[in-house]
Amino acid sequence: MTTLIATRNSPGSTIHVERALTALALAGDNAVRASATIGIPDRTLRDWRQKYRDRYDEIRLELAPQIEQQIVQEARAFAITAGQAERELLQATLEATRNGTIKDPASALRNITTSKALQIDKVLQLEGRPTKTTLHLTSEDVLNSLQHRGYINGTAEEE
Repeated sequence: MTTLIATRNSPGSTIHVERALTALALAGDNAVRASATIGIPDRTLRDWRQKYRDRYDEIRLELAPQIEQQIVQEARAFAITAGQAERELLQATLEATRNGTIKDPASALRNITTSKALQIDKVLQLEGRPTKTTLHLTSEDVLNSLQHRGYINGTAEEE
């Protein structure tokens, strides 16, 4: 790959290319979005990304914590927006149920219940709490439980 050579800050200079590659990395490798931010044509950004591939990879690695933080912030914002939409849709579904205009109440209930379960699961994950319950039982434990509940009387015998 081509390496960058230090020059003045003019179009195509090392500083100019470094800033462009940094903007490209921060834009999630989206040349059109980076172009709108820094005013360099997206085609040029794609060309520089290929021409200076090793340096671009280094920049992405250096910026990884910042990029990951940006992803987390965007995910939180998305979750908040989705929660607002969910509340609005839930209210609309409740209103349609009250008015008798909902076509399939069972499907609406299933969809809302599924959505609620997913939200609970995500909250538990974010709080570092378990999202699954794993029960380890031996066959003897199962038999004892069934016997205790009255499903089994006595013991089994082989013939």
